[in-house]
Amino acid sequence: MEPIWQNRHLIKMIKISGFGILYPLTLALSLWPYAIAQAAEERDVFNVVAGLSWERENNIFRVPSNFDLSTIVNRTERWDELTTGYAGISIDKPYAMQRFKFDYTHTAYRHKNYDFLDFNANEYEAAWLWALSPSLTGNLSANRKQKLSDYSDLDGRADLNIRTSQMRRFDADWSPHGVWHLLAGVSRYQETNSQTFIFRQEPDFTQVTVEGGAKYVFPSGSYISLIGREGDGTYDKRELILANFTDTGYEQHEVEAQLDWRLSEQSRLKVKAAHVERNFDHISQLDYSEPVGSINYIWKPTEKLRLSTIVSRDVSSHQRDESSFAIKDMLRVSPSWEITSKLALEGSASIARRKFLGDPRPGQLSDGRKDIEKRASVALSWKPRDFVTVSGSLERAERSSNLQGLDYKDTTVGVSTELLF
Repeated sequence: MEPIWQNRHLIKMIKISGFGILYPLTLALSLWPYAIAQAAEERDVFNVVAGLSWERENNIFRVPSNFDLSTIVNRTERWDELTTGYAGISIDKPYAMQRFKFDYTHTAYRHKNYDFLDFNANEYEAAWLWALSPSLTGNLSANRKQKLSDYSDLDGRADLNIRTSQMRRFDADWSPHGVWHLLAGVSRYQETNSQTFIFRQEPDFTQVTVEGGAKYVFPSGSYISLIGREGDGTYDKRELILANFTDTGYEQHEVEAQLDWRLSEQSRLKVKAAHVERNFDHISQLDYSEPVGSINYIWKPTEKLRLSTIVSRDVSSHQRDESSFAIKDMLRVSPSWEITSKLALEGSASIARRKFLGDPRPGQLSDGRKDIEKRASVALSWKPRDFVTVSGSLERAERSSNLQGLDYKDTTVGVSTELLF
């Protein structure tokens, strides 16, 4: 029998499709014989993963109901269908006190109406979980992720912008007695855009951060920690323009305390309290200093039922003419039910208030932009075999704003299947 990677008819289909959805699936099938041969001896060391999903959303560009799409694209359909195919490998290899992990995925995104949004993503995660002794451990890791920019923040633009993020990190945990832990780390995080936008809320940037702190672990497994971080950020491909409030870099200072408290076998409480301060290199009007944090209560009354409730407050840079940062206060409830060993149901509902603050323009007394964001979703997954998962999902999202032209509603329905060998 001719090997699948030498099948002339299949290769012809791939070339005709421009290496679209067929490419990652063919890649997975070509690795299938090797994966099966390895499965018996090294099931947890090497795996091949492949999947195919389809979803339809009725407002792909997140625009108001009265918005004329023909002003930004040459079509009027608000809806679109997205077919996604992906394939990759996963390696998890322990060796003595060390552990090595590597995951790689190639994903093809294809749209029915707006094919100018099609793109291929190459993503990976690599990590060395190192240990010099049982009391001195840490991680050396790197990852790369790619995604299409969220159109809810592009304010009526339809550009294809691929957001690529990369992280390099080294951290260490020293605990000679297993109770007190001394923590240290250094990381480099970078985000880039495939396009250079005329607006500034998502610029390319690189941030290098060093951190240090301590953690105390109780006999129950609960812990409390305190960590300080110092970051130095640079906006890549940017020039200093004082009149336009465009800066080239910043310094960021963070102090974060965490509590992970196991209240009982059925409940757990996670609390985070932090303060974030960002000071820009040249334009002090962009500076901000805000408290952030979260409270997450996890309740598991039975082995099959779980309920997570989280209240959070986050701050993020959002540089526009009328703001330099945004604060998001959110309440989210996420229940899950393991109906059987093969069938599971998950849901989520959230409401968030987002305020845009820090207007750098002198003499401006406007209240600023305020959004209310609501989101609800439900997903049902079925696992007829250990290596097959089939899922279906439904999601509803909407936003209302005090500024005209920013309201939207969107409904997304989807199905997917994943194979793991």
